[in-house]
Amino acid sequence: MKGKVIIITILLSIFVMGFARDLNVAYFDSDLLRKEWGEWKDAQAKFDQEVAEWESKAQVMEDTIMQMMEEYQRQELLLSDEKKMEKERLITQKQQEYQEFLSSVFGETGLAAQRNAELTAPLY
Repeated sequence: MKGKVIIITILLSIFVMGFARDLNVAYFDSDLLRKEWGEWKDAQAKFDQEVAEWESKAQVMEDTIMQMMEEYQRQELLLSDEKKMEKERLITQKQQEYQEFLSSVFGETGLAAQRNAELTAPLY
């Protein structure tokens, strides 16, 4: 029994080594390609510029919300209940718009992912 196992192991080793001799392994450094290939660099630069614009817009929206909240806190004691509710509603609405913007642009299937795929698709 032991002899059969050894013979089978030797035969399998020879068989596998025969396939391994024909096996070619290639290494693909995608980071180097991205850094060195001019077309890729151009696409990346364009994408980075668009992302910077979206981030700037998001920052403006966030700053607006913060200003609205600070103004509300300063005036809270002076406002009627009706005005408080109106300002709270406006702040909540702006926060929802901000979250929707972030999701629509930077979400998994957002504009940034779509644009990146669009710019890099011809390069693959």
